[in-house]
Amino acid sequence: IEVTFQVQFENIATQGVGYYVRQNGGWLRGTAVHGQGYAVFVEGFRGSRLGVWKEVDGQEIEIMPYTAFGTPLQSNLLYQVRLRVTQATPSVTRLQARLWLAGQAEPAAWQLDATDATPTLQNVSGGMAVDSYSSQTTGTITAATLVDNIAAGPPG
Repeated sequence: IEVTFQVQFENIATQGVGYYVRQNGGWLRGTAVHGQGYAVFVEGFRGSRLGVWKEVDGQEIEIMPYTAFGTPLQSNLLYQVRLRVTQATPSVTRLQARLWLAGQAEPAAWQLDATDATPTLQNVSGGMAVDSYSSQTTGTITAATLVDNIAAGPPG
C-alpha cells in the first residue's frame, strides 16, 4: 500500500501523529485484541522527527528514525507525507517514507528506507488508522492537529 496525507500542527513542540497500515483494529494494549501494524510517525515532541514503526502485541517499536531536516518542523505549516509499505519477499516488508512542505516539489529520494521481518506482520492485510498524540501533561490540551487529503492505493 502507498498512503499520502497532509498534516499540520498548532504546537509542534508537544505534538505528533502516526498513520498506520496493516492495522488490526487494536489499540496498544487497551483493547482485547492488542494493536498491530506498521506506521509512519511525524513528531515534534521528541524534536523534528520522521520515523517508520511497527506495533506488535500492543507494543510500538521504532524501526528507523529520520532527523536530518534542513529546517526543523514548525507549527502552523502544512506538510505532505508519503508512506510506502511493500512485501519485498515472503518474509520481509519494505517501509519507505518521506515528508516535505505541501506546495513544494516532492523529494525524489526516500528519507527512510527500511525493512522488517516480524513474522506476524508479513503477508497480512488490515485497516488503516490515525494516531494523534500530545505530550502535554497538565492543563487542557487546546492545540489541534490537522490530518487531511488522505489518499491510499497500490504502491507507485
